[in-house]
Amino acid sequence: MKKLLLILLFVPLVSFGQKVEHNLKDLEAFRALMVDNSDSANMFDRYKFFDKNPYQLDVDRSFFKGSWWAYLQNNGFLIKLLEEILGMPVFNSGPHKEYFKGDSKEFGHYNPMFLEKVIKKFKSLSPASKQIIQPFYYSHFKIPLGELMNKQVSLNSKGEEKSLIIQQIKNNTGSSSSKLSYETLFWLRRISDGTSDEFRKLFILIIKEFDSDYISVKENEDDINDLVKGISSTFLGKHNNTIWTDGLSTLRFRKLSSIKYLESSKKQIKGYVFDGFLKKSAGNGNLYNDKGYFIIQDKIKNLKNIYDINAKSGLNVRESPGTSGKIVDKLESGIVVKILKKTGESFEVEGIEGEWVEIETYDPFGHRQQFGLGSLANSVFTNEVSDDRTGLECTMCGYKKITQNVRDILSFVENVRNDFGDIESEDNSFLIDTNELIHTLELENPAGKVFVKSRLIPLNSDPAYIEEVKKENKTNYDSFNDKWQRIRQEYENMIMDEEY
Repeated sequence: MKKLLLILLFVPLVSFGQKVEHNLKDLEAFRALMVDNSDSANMFDRYKFFDKNPYQLDVDRSFFKGSWWAYLQNNGFLIKLLEEILGMPVFNSGPHKEYFKGDSKEFGHYNPMFLEKVIKKFKSLSPASKQIIQPFYYSHFKIPLGELMNKQVSLNSKGEEKSLIIQQIKNNTGSSSSKLSYETLFWLRRISDGTSDEFRKLFILIIKEFDSDYISVKENEDDINDLVKGISSTFLGKHNNTIWTDGLSTLRFRKLSSIKYLESSKKQIKGYVFDGFLKKSAGNGNLYNDKGYFIIQDKIKNLKNIYDINAKSGLNVRESPGTSGKIVDKLESGIVVKILKKTGESFEVEGIEGEWVEIETYDPFGHRQQFGLGSLANSVFTNEVSDDRTGLECTMCGYKKITQNVRDILSFVENVRNDFGDIESEDNSFLIDTNELIHTLELENPAGKVFVKSRLIPLNSDPAYIEEVKKENKTNYDSFNDKWQRIRQEYENMIMDEEY
C-alpha cells in the first residue's frame, strides 16, 4: 500500500519541481515515512500528512510556485525511489536522469512506459489506500491540478501558435516560452517528448477517483472539458453576488470579470428622484464610481435602502422634490443608489404610483487589488498584482493581492512597508463549509501575529440564527482586538527602544 501511495505523491513531485530552500526537518520526516516498514495509517498520521487538516507548507494554485513539495524536489533519492518501485527509468533523456535539476534550461524527456506503468499501478490502488490519500488530494492536489488541466484544455485551441512554440522548444530557440505560464510550458514540453496523453490520462484518473463532484464523468472530450472547467472555476465566479453576514455587517462577492473600473473625480450625486422608477437591488447593479472591489462591505441596516435605477432612458436627479426642482444630473438605468429619506407624499407618474425620495449614488467600501503609493490609503487599482511588484523594496509602499480564488476558497493578502521600514501584513481567507462562510483574519507585525475566525451566513437566514452568529463573532473579535492592540503596543515600544 505504501509503495502505491508514493507513486501518486512523487510522480507530480518530480515533474513539477522548482528551485528550493532545503528544510532538513521536513525532509527527514519524509525519509522516515518512506523507509518505515509498517503500512499502518497511524504511521502516516504521525506526521499529519493525512490528518483531517493535513500539514501544509504553503497554499498555492500552482504546482510550480510556492508549492509544499518544493522543499523536497531537488533531492536525488526521489527519482531513484520511483525507479526502484517500478523497475524502469523515469526519464529517457535530459538533465533529470539521476536527480531533478530545477535550474536547468533544458527539460527532461519522460519515459512513456514508466507513465503507463504508473497508470496501471494507480488503477490497482486498494480502497484502504484511496481512503488514506483522499484528504491529501483535497488539501494539496485539487487546486493546482485543476489549474494545470485548465491550461491543457486552453492550449488545444492555439493551433499554429502552439506548433511554433513547440518547435522552438525542441530547437531550444526563441523567447516565446518565457512569456508562458509554467503550466502551459509543462504541456508543451510533454507534447514535445510525446508523453502528454499519458500525463493527461493519469491526471484525469486522479480527479475522477478523488473528486466527489466529478466521480461520474465519462472520458469523452466534452465531458473532460466540463470536468476541468468545474475544478478550475473561481470562488468569486461561483459565489458572485452572494451576500453574507456576520450579524453586524455584510459581504458581497463580485467575480473579477464583472468589475468595470469607472472610478472618477466626480463627487457623489445627491438629490431627489421619483421612486416609482427604482427597484430593490439584487446586488448586480452598476456602481456610479466602480472602484474595483471584489468584495463589497456594508452594514446590514443599509442594505434595505439600496435600489437600482429602473428607467430605460435613465432618471433625472433633482435639487428638490417635484418636477419643478432643478435637474442636477441624470443617472443611467441600472445605477445603484441609496435612499436617504422619503417625503411621504404619494402620487402617480405614467400610471406608476410612488413618491419623491432623497437619494445618493451608492459608494460602498471593500477590498480590491491595488498598489499603495505612500500607503494603501493612497492606492491605485490594478486588475492583477504581478509577483515582481510584491518585493516592497520601496519606502512606505504596499499592495493588496488575491492569492487564491478557486471553487470554495478565496484568499488575499495586504502587505505594507511602514514608516520604520518594517513590513506589516493582513491575511484574509474565506472557506465555504456546508452553508456557512468561514473567514480567517491574521494580522502580523515584527512584534508578533494574531488571528481570528468568524462565521458568516446567508443574509436571508433566520433572524435567531443571525443573532447567534453575531454574539459568537463579537466574543471572538473582542479577544482578537485585545491581543492585536497588545502586539501593536509592543511594536511601538520596540521602535522607541531602538531610537533611544
